[in-house]
Amino acid sequence: MKKLIFILFLIIGSFIILELLKSNNKFNFNNKISPPLPSKILEATPTIELPDKESIDIDFNGTLLRASWIKITDNKTISLHPNFKEKLSASEFKKQQNCKNVISAGFYDKNDNPLGLLIINGYEWRQKIESNFLNGIFYLAEDETINIQREIPNKKMLIALQSGPLLYENGMPFALKIIEDKKARRIVLAINKKEEIFFIALYDKESRLLGPLLADLPSIIGIFGEKINEEFLTVLNLDGGTASVFYSENISLPELSSVGSFFCITQ
Repeated sequence: MKKLIFILFLIIGSFIILELLKSNNKFNFNNKISPPLPSKILEATPTIELPDKESIDIDFNGTLLRASWIKITDNKTISLHPNFKEKLSASEFKKQQNCKNVISAGFYDKNDNPLGLLIINGYEWRQKIESNFLNGIFYLAEDETINIQREIPNKKMLIALQSGPLLYENGMPFALKIIEDKKARRIVLAINKKEEIFFIALYDKESRLLGPLLADLPSIIGIFGEKINEEFLTVLNLDGGTASVFYSENISLPELSSVGSFFCITQ
């Protein structure tokens, strides 16, 4: 009888040891590969936000702004497109035109007409208007030269856009006085001493639809240029606020209202 009980205990003990070994293999803590997390835990795990490339922070009068930019290395990659009637979203337009970058361009009125000179692919959509606010013209000529100036150049232009106000001219910032100025996201187009184009978005780091006062842009551009070691000759304000868009490889700033025209960059 004692022998039978001993055999029974031996069988039970072996079974317990075997189960423990199985359990240890299932949760192999010595294994270098961790067991997969349950899907619910994975969904709840926060993603790590990496810092944007070609973006810097600027502390201006106690407000933390972010400046993001796109530097154009080949002028042939720039095109300008109307969106007054089509009213495509920036994401739809980006996909349709196969753009690498998309930036909002000029102003338009309540009847969906461009405000001021607009030339696209050599076709003149509207003539230049006299305006103290829209006092700058950006153009890309057939010979691939670019500039921002007050008057229409004596050149065959592929692209021309009247906008404003001018923020820099001949390397000097303007002192702007803006009636009913409000804080909003700003998009500007700048040309440096090497005649390279920069598209720059300036916005509040905490709320991307907000940003600096328009009157503060010349000072902020000066700080921005120092931080990235660039000297800008001419700088032109483009449409901003809720109708502004800035899509680069590293950041997406979508619009809240319809955008009248887009710059498409394919480089």
